[in-house]
Amino acid sequence: MTRKTYITVGIVGLLTTNLLSAVMAQPYHWIQHFSSVMPPPASGPSMVYDQARQVSVLFGGAAGDGFTTFGDTWGWDGTTWTLLQPADPQGSTAPKPRASHAMVYDDNRAVIVLFAGAGVGGHFTDTWEWDGSSWKMVHPGGAGAPPARDQHAMAYDSFRQRTVLFGGGTGGGPGLGDTWEWDGNQWLQRSSVGPVARSMHSMAYDPVRQTSVLFGGTTGSQILGDTWEWDGTAWNERQVTGPSNRRGAPMAFDTVRQTIVLFGGNDIPGGNFGTMFNDTWDWNGTT
Repeated sequence: MTRKTYITVGIVGLLTTNLLSAVMAQPYHWIQHFSSVMPPPASGPSMVYDQARQVSVLFGGAAGDGFTTFGDTWGWDGTTWTLLQPADPQGSTAPKPRASHAMVYDDNRAVIVLFAGAGVGGHFTDTWEWDGSSWKMVHPGGAGAPPARDQHAMAYDSFRQRTVLFGGGTGGGPGLGDTWEWDGNQWLQRSSVGPVARSMHSMAYDPVRQTSVLFGGTTGSQILGDTWEWDGTAWNERQVTGPSNRRGAPMAFDTVRQTIVLFGGNDIPGGNFGTMFNDTWDWNGTT
């Protein structure tokens, strides 16, 4: 009896070890999903995850012709794309069609905040919020709002309950270097001292260290690779070794490992030849 029991346990242990080894040996991979209805092909849209309604929300983007911009709102629930709201070219019930805008999710008020972007006629300076069923213009732009721009970056500071905005482009020149915060009622310019003016930079919020982290971007003539942190009062540059100079690299906070993850980007200034990156970096605030 003892011998049989020993052999059984040994076989089960061997099978379990082999099964775990097989599972761990499986490469990670992307899974392509197909939907009978889906958004049109586009570059420069924005998409964020709506935690309250458990859906990824996508808005806008530009067609490949270089002229057409989109203004429809789509939701992805993990299985199906759904048109949540058609485009409104007049901008009365939804933001006008645009691309290179910025969106963040405000988890305190359970809304998605959208600001600026570029479309037919130039750059926008309006602010909109999506509550899961409809868009509402919460600031028309102009006085009391950040200047018009595109290719800017925003992050939501969940500790201070503010949307943080930095920089962006205006269609020419070195770009903008201003810092603004949206508290759900008004825009407040917080600082004009900090990172140099830039566009196509990356931003993400670190809730553990309660800072908004900025990396890279371009001045128009120079590709940048500096790292900055905004603590709600001032910008602080972190003198660290990290990713090479680049623009257009997406960043996100990993809540499990408590680090900010950066991927890709490019160092192609003004349409000239350069490098497209596919490297991955972590920022933990210390090394």
